[in-house]
Amino acid sequence: GAPSGGGLPGGGGARAAGDAALHDWPIATHTSRAEADAALLRVLDHALRPVSAEFAHLGLVTDDPFVVAHAWTLAKRREVTQHLTIEMPLGTSRGLLRAVRAEVGDLVVRAPIVQHGDLEAAADHVVRRLAEVAAPGSPLAAPADLAPEGTGVAPAAGRDRAAPPAAGAAG
Repeated sequence: GAPSGGGLPGGGGARAAGDAALHDWPIATHTSRAEADAALLRVLDHALRPVSAEFAHLGLVTDDPFVVAHAWTLAKRREVTQHLTIEMPLGTSRGLLRAVRAEVGDLVVRAPIVQHGDLEAAADHVVRRLAEVAAPGSPLAAPADLAPEGTGVAPAAGRDRAAPPAAGAAG
């Protein structure tokens, strides 16, 4: 199997480090949010090229509206939207789900499925989702204020502006 990632230290990084040690893999984490975002932009750039999309369908799972907008815009420009599925986790705000569905059409909403009585697995998912949404820099930390002039969009927009130079530098 492939390395599981958390992308960032503290965002599943302990699990990634454990998997790396167990399977003798390199640790699949990044040292900064900008580095992780840049890596994601490089993956999207490569995967959404017509020659790549012809051979592989991309399922993008995120609740980050900036990542969704970037991927969908890139896919439209390159005329490969039929090779991209946007998936968002259950718990994503209804307003965001409606907005994405209005733009992209079909949208997959992912929900965890656990065996009846497996409270630990269900609780792990809920805790992880709460931590993701409440994390500093999360575009969903202030969902009621995502208007461009609002304060909720500023941290995430600044983060997304920092990633493109790093994406080009490492690519």
